[in-house]
Amino acid sequence: CIYKDNELVIEAPKMTGFIFMKSKNDDIQLILEIPISIVITHIQINIVSGDVYYANLNANTLMLSTTSGDVTMLNAKINSSKWNTVSGDLMITDVKIENLNSSQVSGDMHMKNVYVGQEMKLNTVSGDIKIEESVCQDCALHSVNGDIDAVEFYPFRISLKSVSGDISINNKNHTDIEIISKSTVSGDIHIQL
Repeated sequence: CIYKDNELVIEAPKMTGFIFMKSKNDDIQLILEIPISIVITHIQINIVSGDVYYANLNANTLMLSTTSGDVTMLNAKINSSKWNTVSGDLMITDVKIENLNSSQVSGDMHMKNVYVGQEMKLNTVSGDIKIEESVCQDCALHSVNGDIDAVEFYPFRISLKSVSGDISINNKNHTDIEIISKSTVSGDIHIQL
């Protein structure tokens, strides 16, 4: 753990030996509490085989990279964020983001009550995405072998691309969503505006 020039760096020691030699005593649990009035300039998290839980996070930029771990984000406000996840699920609730770029492989994402002020790009390979009660300005959804299901999702403009996965948007309220492009290879795209 190092703090220098207004930067906090926390690193776990690298494991040596074979994976089966790891014991339960080698697990690390870290709780980092920051005053709610503090806005973090930049936060970068790289985790392998571990879970991340955020609550009440206020940050300018968030870079997230996980392998074999789940991510839960609750009540956050972020200007710009980029997520790369492999073999882990994302649960995002009550979050405001200006720009979001997310790429996931072999994991599911559930977004509920998310507001994206500008651009949201979601890319999934072998994972499903569920979006509920959310709004964004510009949206690009790309799926390879995964389904994207949106209910009460209101982007102003949207681009849809699917390879062997279904995309559906079902809204109760009629809105004029501008569809920039939509294409599919072997999946269905259904939009009920």
